[in-house]
Amino acid sequence: MSKVDEILLSELGRTRAEIQSRTITERKRASGDMGASMREEPIGAGHAGIYGFRYSGVMERPRKPGRIPADIAQILTRWANVKGISSRFESEADFHRFIYNTAQAIKLKGFDPERTKDIFATPLENLSNRLPLALGDQFVTELTNAVFEWR
Repeated sequence: MSKVDEILLSELGRTRAEIQSRTITERKRASGDMGASMREEPIGAGHAGIYGFRYSGVMERPRKPGRIPADIAQILTRWANVKGISSRFESEADFHRFIYNTAQAIKLKGFDPERTKDIFATPLENLSNRLPLALGDQFVTELTNAVFEWR
């Protein structure tokens, strides 16, 4: 792995940690699965990315009404269990009605834009400010070594 790739992965790791921290401080963390799913990976020489669950974007951007994932019931059930909501129902049927109605509300209304928080924007802006400096220093070092290398 080249030094540039190491710098990219290091900076992306720092950004991932910032995002995970913001989910906690902005009270957007339920089970921690979204944060735990995030990982930085090289894509190719000089390219890398942060990967995670496909639904992670709804942490910051409102979700418009419309189509919902096929596994929304499982997602909502896991969320309700983690939050302790499932234990508040008198029967399993009441809990399933809650899950169904919550899924329908998301489908019909989406998520309230007033409840969105800055989860990704600031960490990505910080990355775009840090990365050129870190890579620039490495390119200068590599160029200096190439120019002054004696054979």
